[in-house]
Amino acid sequence: MPIALLLLALSPAPTLAARSNFEEMIAAAALHDPSLSHLSVPDAELPDLGEDFSSVLEEGSGASQNRSKEQWGEDVECFCIDYYEFVDWDDYSHYSNPEDCMQGGDRCNEKCERDPKHIITFEGKRQTLSFCGTDEGYPSREPECQCLDGTETFKHSNTKKALKKYGNPNLLTQFAHGAEHAFDGYGSSAANLRACYMECPSLCESKQKLTGGCAMPTSA
Repeated sequence: MPIALLLLALSPAPTLAARSNFEEMIAAAALHDPSLSHLSVPDAELPDLGEDFSSVLEEGSGASQNRSKEQWGEDVECFCIDYYEFVDWDDYSHYSNPEDCMQGGDRCNEKCERDPKHIITFEGKRQTLSFCGTDEGYPSREPECQCLDGTETFKHSNTKKALKKYGNPNLLTQFAHGAEHAFDGYGSSAANLRACYMECPSLCESKQKLTGGCAMPTSA
């Protein structure tokens, strides 16, 4: 589900061809052995959100930055996107209660992790980018799980700009401005994610942007 058209569509980079071939091999093998369906492309070929280089990223106090990951969990970053960018989201499940999308065993990011096309890298970690809401990026009383399709989105990333400005052709330039806010200190990775799911859409709307989702490590 494309949110908006990118003004200039660029040709896929060579690494994208390698990524596509790898995914085709996985898909073909999974037809014969379903246990292989969880495999994904090597990290070096995954679409990348980059490192934390955003000047608007809010971390909290210095003391909170020193708290252990074991105690407070992984922080979860909220991303926003400009209206003119092409970003492809796949929607899964209609939830009758937003809380079911935001937390618990059937929460949104868990659905995203099931398909390799939803895996990207951020800060050197394998992550998914997702939110609970409508196809247009707004909150809803009966939301859908929206998972970033990194494969399709990467096809519309400005690879020349990514290589020249950031030294990484796999960078998703739609998100190159960095995260808007980091949610941490809520007690666990799951609680940080829930806070991001709840507040990210409103945060992006206040900045006159579309919801870009919450980045959650697959290992959390």
